Amino acid sequence: MIPELYIWRAAALMPKRYGDKALEQSSARANELTGDGDHDATDTWRRIITAVAQLTNTTARAAALTGPDQKRSDRPDGTSTVGG
Repeated sequence: MIPELYIWRAAALMPKRYGDKALEQSSARANELTGDGDHDATDTWRRIITAVAQLTNTTARAAALTGPDQKRSDRPDGTSTVGG
């Protein structure tokens, strides 16, 4: 089994290399490996996909930074589109 640290390192490289298509490219690689019958490598790429999704989920990161009870300012003038 690949250590979690290596999974996250690989996941961090995907957006750097593929930008907005990082998740799509990760899934394509997992599908290729599934087709080849390499189940161990497929499992590794599924873990990388999960990490890429977490790294690229800007909505969840913004909510975590602002907290559940605070409004986030989405606009330069300080007004918010969150919570009405």
